[in-house]
Amino acid sequence: MATLREACLDAFKRSDHEKAVLLLRLQIPPILLNQDAPGLLYYSISNGWLDVTRDLVSGYSLFGPPYECYYNGLSYLYIAAKGNHVDIVEYLIKEYAGCDPMMNTSKTDRVPVLHFVASAGLLDV
Repeated sequence: MATLREACLDAFKRSDHEKAVLLLRLQIPPILLNQDAPGLLYYSISNGWLDVTRDLVSGYSLFGPPYECYYNGLSYLYIAAKGNHVDIVEYLIKEYAGCDPMMNTSKTDRVPVLHFVASAGLLDV
């Protein structure tokens, strides 16, 4: 039998929005999510869930310094842009100063997100 935490992670991975939202709200205390927060945010952004992304960023204070804008080496802004999730890209740029369009797509690649998006024709820039 999966724990509540495992079920929540699984719902995010399977792109089950309704179940993910329900299980996320059942996490008590929310501090238990701290170790899973970067992954949850990654899946939320990858799935294009603006509502969940907002909750994770604001409700759980996931973002700290700009170096925390990366998951497994990829910037959250890049993940949103690559998935063509314009609303999430706008949200991250407007609401979190650390997510700058000129930040690198990854920790190792020195291509700014804005340049990548423009060259790939992903978003209207």
